[in-house]
Amino acid sequence: MLVKFELIINDEIVRTVPFHKGLNIITNNPNIGFSGNSVGKSTLSRIIDYLFLAGIEPIYIDDEFNKPNIEIEKLIEQNSIVVSLTYSSFDSNIYTISRNLSKEKEAQFFVINREKVDLKAYSEHVLKTVFGNEGERPSIRYIAPKFIRNNNHRMLNTTKFLDNRTSSKEYTELFLFLFNFSKPELLSEKRKQDNLVRKNKKQKESINAIISQNKTKSKLEQLKKDSKKLQEDLYYSGFKKALESKASSLTQLQKEEAYYTNKMFTVNRKLQNINSTIEKLSSNQSVYLLDELKIIYEYAKINVDKILSNFENVLELHDKLVQKKINYLSSGLPDMVHEKRDILSNLDRVLQKKADIYNSVEKKQQDEIHQVIVAISDIKQEIGKCEGLLEQQKQSNNEWNLEKSKLSIIIQKIDVFLSDVHSFSSEFNKQFKKITKQIHGEEYLFDFDYDLDKGSCLLDIVNNAPNPEGGKKKAEIMAFDMSYIEAVAKNNINRPRFVFFDSVEDVDVKQLKTIFGIAKKIEGQVIISILCSVLDEQAKKEISKKIILELSEEDKFFGIP
Repeated sequence: MLVKFELIINDEIVRTVPFHKGLNIITNNPNIGFSGNSVGKSTLSRIIDYLFLAGIEPIYIDDEFNKPNIEIEKLIEQNSIVVSLTYSSFDSNIYTISRNLSKEKEAQFFVINREKVDLKAYSEHVLKTVFGNEGERPSIRYIAPKFIRNNNHRMLNTTKFLDNRTSSKEYTELFLFLFNFSKPELLSEKRKQDNLVRKNKKQKESINAIISQNKTKSKLEQLKKDSKKLQEDLYYSGFKKALESKASSLTQLQKEEAYYTNKMFTVNRKLQNINSTIEKLSSNQSVYLLDELKIIYEYAKINVDKILSNFENVLELHDKLVQKKINYLSSGLPDMVHEKRDILSNLDRVLQKKADIYNSVEKKQQDEIHQVIVAISDIKQEIGKCEGLLEQQKQSNNEWNLEKSKLSIIIQKIDVFLSDVHSFSSEFNKQFKKITKQIHGEEYLFDFDYDLDKGSCLLDIVNNAPNPEGGKKKAEIMAFDMSYIEAVAKNNINRPRFVFFDSVEDVDVKQLKTIFGIAKKIEGQVIISILCSVLDEQAKKEISKKIILELSEEDKFFGIP
């Protein structure tokens, strides 16, 4: 729950705004000044958003025309301005977070309970204590706009209130979190695994396309036939007489050459894989193979928490295991290098014997034999390319299937925790039906359909008035957010119980009165910024005791006359 806001200019508190349970109104004083416009009614929500890591620009730059308010811009540039928000967190502790208003990012600082911290510590603290998220995703900037609807885009989009470039999968992560999915780290794992599956699929499809286009398999079969025929020609056809006495020796030498060539290929591949693995292990011992380590513990059914006191112990043990693996891999290198040297020596010996045989025949015959040998060598290179490509295809398919298998395991884990989401969704719709019946005269339904396999949500509002606009749409959004607060309270989960509404002047006055009545009794905080002139006398009287900030042309938000 929000407790209070403070605006501090040059070490002096110039404005304090208290927050109360239920309805909180920000408006203008009707008896002072000519208008309630441009006095800073929206500024408080923009500064709260800034405390939740939004940019500073909306505080002093006009959203529609992208022009700065010169007076506020100068105030920020020429003064030390600190803004603070005090709130009660889910652990019942009171926290105060602060930021200075500065256009220069490098000059901005962050404070938690009067202690300066870096951006990372500040972000993690706010994410956990304000929004109830102890994971990495969704981030503050994905969650905050749901609770601070302070521009037209957020006030006219019930569920798609983020940037237009936001993907459906990002909305899925956000709404799963909002609807009480208790393992947000699984969503991060799934996102990473989805990317790996897509990456491997593209690689697989690329290799398959090359193989299909080049007709690699049929080409390989033909190359092998051509190679066999040339070798037969070499030993048993045109050169039979010249090499009659040596054909047997050449055949044997050819077999030996093929044997040592294959061994060389195998050894080189092993050396390459070992060196590549050692390089990966050495470059990032603290994270590489961490998933393998977890799998080992799970397989052994060992409870890591009972053995290791903290994550540093896990990493220390993990690094020792990684180092042992490096040592194990490295220990085999000398023998393999020695083996490679022996293979090269034997290959040189075979080639020299073949050369001696060829040198024993006449020059003309040598040239003819050389041409055939060159042709055979060229064909073997092409065979090697084809076989290498087919090996890549096999490896790519195996990797893709492996990553899909890992993704399937993550999806199964997610499914276990979806019961909490369904339970929350049921309570939310109960509240949503009740509140929309009061405001709109009909029951609305929120369709939250999560496709487990695709990992995406279908978000939809079901009612008899599709695509409402203007004030009616804003009333729907206000009903949606108040229903969310009530559902959070009923389920007693660690999610925010406050919401800021701005630009509500075009909502029907009767609907506003109903909204005010609901907000007064809500188990949370509804902060509404509104022009006093749009309300009738009865409405003004009903909200008079709920006003937390009243501004005018003589008393604007920053105190600038």
